[in-house]
Amino acid sequence: MAMIDPNRLCPNCLQEMPTKGGRCPVCGYTEQTQEVSPRCMPPYTILAGRYFVGTVLGEGGFGITYKGWDLQNNTKVAIKEYFPAGLVTRDTSHGGANTVQSISGQMRTHYQAGLQKYENEARCLMDLKGTAGIVNILDFFHENATAYIIMEFIEGMTLRDYLSLNGGSLSEQKVLEMFRPLMYSLDAVHRAGIVHRDISPDNILVQPDGGLKLIDFGAARQSTGSATQSMTVILKHGYAPEEQYRSRSKQGPFTDVYAISATLYKVLTGITPVDSMSRLFEDELTPLEQLPHRISPKTCGAVKKGMGIRAEDRFRTMSELAAALYDKEVTVEPTLAMPVVKRKHSGRMLMLIGAAALLCVLIVGSISLLVGPGQNDSELLASAAQLNVPELSGKTEEDARALLTSLGVAVEVEYAAADGAHAGRVLSWSMTSPESVRLVVGELTSFIFEENEDGLTITGYSGEDVVLQFPQTINGIQVTEIGEYAMMEDGMEMNGIEQISLPDGLLRIGEGAFSGCSYLKSLKLPDTVQQIGMGAFWGCSAVDTVNMPKDLKRVEKSAFQYCYNLPEIILPEGCESIGEEAFCGCTAVKRVVIPDSVTDIGSGAFGGCPFAELQVVAGSAGEEHAKQGNIPWKLQTE
Repeated sequence: MAMIDPNRLCPNCLQEMPTKGGRCPVCGYTEQTQEVSPRCMPPYTILAGRYFVGTVLGEGGFGITYKGWDLQNNTKVAIKEYFPAGLVTRDTSHGGANTVQSISGQMRTHYQAGLQKYENEARCLMDLKGTAGIVNILDFFHENATAYIIMEFIEGMTLRDYLSLNGGSLSEQKVLEMFRPLMYSLDAVHRAGIVHRDISPDNILVQPDGGLKLIDFGAARQSTGSATQSMTVILKHGYAPEEQYRSRSKQGPFTDVYAISATLYKVLTGITPVDSMSRLFEDELTPLEQLPHRISPKTCGAVKKGMGIRAEDRFRTMSELAAALYDKEVTVEPTLAMPVVKRKHSGRMLMLIGAAALLCVLIVGSISLLVGPGQNDSELLASAAQLNVPELSGKTEEDARALLTSLGVAVEVEYAAADGAHAGRVLSWSMTSPESVRLVVGELTSFIFEENEDGLTITGYSGEDVVLQFPQTINGIQVTEIGEYAMMEDGMEMNGIEQISLPDGLLRIGEGAFSGCSYLKSLKLPDTVQQIGMGAFWGCSAVDTVNMPKDLKRVEKSAFQYCYNLPEIILPEGCESIGEEAFCGCTAVKRVVIPDSVTDIGSGAFGGCPFAELQVVAGSAGEEHAKQGNIPWKLQTE
């Protein structure tokens, strides 16, 4: 079989073109009109001497998938590259290398551990080659300091698109027929020790013959049956079970049981299920039997049990779910919906598991919550007047409690979502009896925090915003620190942040706090910041402006490493130390100013910076560093 000249392959449709560089006569592709992300390998790359890299099929938190061509077998393939956003970075623009870069220390350890698991899982999946319903793994190899899985190229469309073309839902008979091979294949995957963790209509392909293929095992992991120390959370709202919203949780085949059952619910009805976290507080998922679709009691019962909110309420294995759907009747015990949580005191747990539900509370209740007493009952209003209860809205929870206690009034507190300005303060209040008052107190959602010696530390974020405004205070306490890996704790999606606004009064930015936020642009750091931790902005390759804080004392190791677009570094007078490789790989830097207050500069602090101008003070550590590193420099002038 003659090998196709890779220079004449169209990277988009993988058909032969007359010449490289022209317009493809089949699909119209041209290199000039195709945008390529700098983190992705460019088209025409050859891997392992045989795999041609085409255009990008998709990017996720764990990897990048490309169209590809096997030059030895002359066949289409899909190429999955292990690229966990937030742990590695790369800039292939302007001729940059395809090798991925991982930061030293904790992040490199995480990356290497994930790389080993990626290999183990790839080899397990290769053993399942030929299993109906599962994409075949054809090859696996290491290159560019990462790893690649070569998969069969599946012709077809996503199940989501297929539904759109078929009126939004399918008949029960057709659904059961399509899903049966897939479910038994998933059972084989689970018995091999692998949990997919990302099943949804987006990750199921419908082939031209109507068969289903489950793709994208990039989120898969070995199933240990126990909680992990730090598990990346994969979230497909509506399809992810509640345990996937927790960074330390037991996950197993029952995790995929929920997701496949939720997918069945969607395919049968056309309705995306209520997300599992909202169901924890009040289960508003409409049962299948109450919807206007002709679905048998047997299927209704199986899907209901498969979507049990708690893992212990579900089928434990995919074979149990399949048996309930296809082989025998199943008895489903009714499950009482959990009540809406009423908090007795503020803290972190509700924010960790209830952000979505609390946001719903805010939307539904904001009109009535913010207008003062919520009761119209004249007797209760008279009681409030008789007790001399003042207006409580806007007071802190502590002050409101103290005031009501002094009046001999019992206090009941509920919490609703609020921004930083209203967190810890009374949003509304109402008399619930002549001797009791209910306070609705604002509590910050999305941001996770804990106390430190001089204020509060933001330790995580559970939202999905790309423009992020950090609160100045929470519950009246100053935010003084962004904690270690704060924007990585709950998943890899945080690398999508484009803009941040940090609070005045912030003192420290912790290790890895914003590492891997590769879409983050200009940084406006408060002048109060004294310390920028190791790898704090590592790999923030889009950052093109940084104002160094006036109070800055220390820039730790790798703090701004691989900030490719940073044009200048002007350190303030009073800065004392610059860590190893602090600005290493900042290849766009043209100007650096180092004051004489800097007494310690780590090795490679400015490695790879193409200086046009380095300003130092005569006799300073900056001058000594320049001389030792043979870096062009000049003395600062008044």
